[in-house]
This record gives sequence, C-alpha cells and structure tokens, in this order.
Amino acid sequence: MTEYDDKEHIKGHDIYGFDLEVLLQRINLCKVPFWSKIGRLRRSIMPKLGGRSGFAERNAACGRIICDIEISAKELIRCKSYHLSELVHHVLKSDRVMIPPEHIRNAYSDSSQLLYMLENTLVDSRFILQIMCELNVLPLALQITNIAGNVMVIISLFCRLLKLNVVF
Repeated sequence: MTEYDDKEHIKGHDIYGFDLEVLLQRINLCKVPFWSKIGRLRRSIMPKLGGRSGFAERNAACGRIICDIEISAKELIRCKSYHLSELVHHVLKSDRVMIPPEHIRNAYSDSSQLLYMLENTLVDSRFILQIMCELNVLPLALQITNIAGNVMVIISLFCRLLKLNVVF
C-alpha cells in the first residue's frame, strides 16, 4: 500500500505493536531483496528483530512518517479498548466483521471464501483511513507543528535528510 499511496506516510492500526514486526519477519523469511524500501535508507542487512523496544522495526521504517491510529486514538479519545473493532464502533458508529483465526486456513480452500476475506481486509483499510480522517490525526499534527514554530514540509524534508522516523 505504501508504494501507490502517499509514500511519505505509512498509515495503519497497531503498526508498532504487531504489523511492522510481522511484515519484517516475513520479508526476512522470504529473502525479499529490496526490503529497505519500507524506509528511506538503502540497506542490505536486515536489522535484528524481536527486541522488546521495537527499535529494529522503527529503524527499518526510518525516514517515513508513520500514522498508527491506535497510538493516536489513545491520545485523542477515551475508549474501553483501542482494538480496531472498538474504534470502528466508537468513532464511526459502525460494526466491523471479524473473521475468526481458525477460519482463515479454511478460506484458502475455496475462492469465494478467499474473496470474502480479501473484501474484509479492504473494508478494514477503509475503516482505518476513515478513523484517521475522523480524528483529524494529520491536520492536528500539522497544527502542533505550526504552533511549535516548524513547518511540516520542512520536517518531512528534515526527516528525509536525516532519515528520522516520526510517529503521529
């Protein structure tokens, strides 16, 4: 999604808690040659994964602005939990279809079930973007940046130059 979407921003739910680590482990296992395109630095050696601090994951995505709506929601709203289903219910007043983990393996045996699972994944991506827009995560980050006396474009350029990682 980052290849065709805005390349400077990686958007998602629980990126630092789960997604980025799983993605990097699968990239490492499959020996993907250009894994460093996740970040802005060209690297040939994969960082050592599995640490508690998540430093390797953040280091791999270095230079990208990462918008994790779970972290943003914890700062902006009060909710019972910050799982995607709860956020969809609380922010968007909608219900999210959950596919139980034990049904995922069976979904690969039938093409209609696999398409259903793919459609639910796309709906989840749409929910993530809607929550991000509803909470005004990026405009709020822009306002805070302006209040601090900085400019978001300069921060993006600065991050590109120094290959920093910014979390909103």
